[in-house]
Amino acid sequence: MKKFKKSVSVCAAAFAFCLVFALGVKVDAAQKELEGGILIDEGNLTAETMVGDMTTAQFAISSASLSTDSITVQVARPADADYVEVELCDRNGNHIASDEASIYAFFDEGVKNNTVYMYRARAFTRDYDYTTRQYVNTYGNWSGFRTFVKIKCKGMKSTGYGSSKRVTFKTPKIKGVKKFNVTMSTKRDKGFKKVATVKPGKRVTVTKFNKKNLKRFKSYYFRVIPKMSNNLTSDLYGTITAY
Repeated sequence: MKKFKKSVSVCAAAFAFCLVFALGVKVDAAQKELEGGILIDEGNLTAETMVGDMTTAQFAISSASLSTDSITVQVARPADADYVEVELCDRNGNHIASDEASIYAFFDEGVKNNTVYMYRARAFTRDYDYTTRQYVNTYGNWSGFRTFVKIKCKGMKSTGYGSSKRVTFKTPKIKGVKKFNVTMSTKRDKGFKKVATVKPGKRVTVTKFNKKNLKRFKSYYFRVIPKMSNNLTSDLYGTITAY
């Protein structure tokens, strides 16, 4: 089983394209930033495995990088398990890599920008068999899938006209993403309102917010939220800051 090392987080520039990640108790919590830890849910024991089954509430992405092909997944290991196996798959559910974790699983290669991935987890115990003199793993069932895409937009421009300005950028074409919801705020962490819904590969142009012209020398914050073809909600969304 392949092991991976921990990665660094993405650094932001003057008007940066960056990632915001979610660590929540529901799949639809993807539009929240990381706040504290994971809600621990010990899952359900099954007669077949006697190991608690993982749920999607017990693992989520804790960091991601646009500058490297990496993500880190944090897990809430069930009390009856020794480890958690996290599997990274392509958008069709085909295996790419896996890692064993007590708290964090690391995937430091092959996680590209603007590509849809799926991931899931299962708990297991590890016992030593004195007869065979080997360690034996006993696995619980796989959880459902979560999904994500590291979004990197292109061509962001913030152009001033007198006392007002215009912000434009282009959404990427991504297989498995059917549309993007673009939200906007004058604050970094709250007050976001939807300003556009666009198909992948289309340009977004914004000149007004709350029915008022955008002002020069004022910062505006955008979230580019993907809506997947598989009806799952991405655990990551792109952010753009226009100064």
